[in-house]
Amino acid sequence: MSTINKNLPFIVDGNEFRFIKLLDNNDMFHKDILLKSAIDMAQQKELDIVCFKNGAENELPFCKMINFGKWKYNEDKKKKKLNKEHKKTTKEIRISIDIEDNDLDHKVKQAREFLVRGDDVIFSMFLKGRQKTRLKDAIEKMNNVKDTCSDVGIEGSRKNIAPNITLRLSPVVNKKQDKQKEEETKDE
Repeated sequence: MSTINKNLPFIVDGNEFRFIKLLDNNDMFHKDILLKSAIDMAQQKELDIVCFKNGAENELPFCKMINFGKWKYNEDKKKKKLNKEHKKTTKEIRISIDIEDNDLDHKVKQAREFLVRGDDVIFSMFLKGRQKTRLKDAIEKMNNVKDTCSDVGIEGSRKNIAPNITLRLSPVVNKKQDKQKEEETKDE
């Protein structure tokens, strides 16, 4: 048996193999079928014989009887959809030690939206001049931010080195939401 070094999958034209394993368009499996008879069956149904797996030394190649153009179109469509899906990014939100409560609430609301969407969020605070003496107040403010976002984000890392204080929040992995997304992609 000769092995073919073509990129998989490829359309079989009749010179590659003598016998093949074939899954026809009715999902019937033919374990050992002559390639010429498989090509005749495919031509009657206006389909192609496409090789998906070259056979090893003592194994027959696996082929399917499908419309190759339609199959290729659907595969390209799936790849484009996967590329369009949201890519995880990191958003930075800067706050100061003297930020008012309503401004902080607004920034926390934005952070919650980012976390729900699946992005990481970094809260950063830069202490200037005499603010460096209020390090405990700054840490307390960051703890309040972490507590208000605790249902949608978990603390990834924290750096409390004056004059910079940073808090990284990562989205909470929700198994229910992941299962729903998987089911939606299977349905499509």
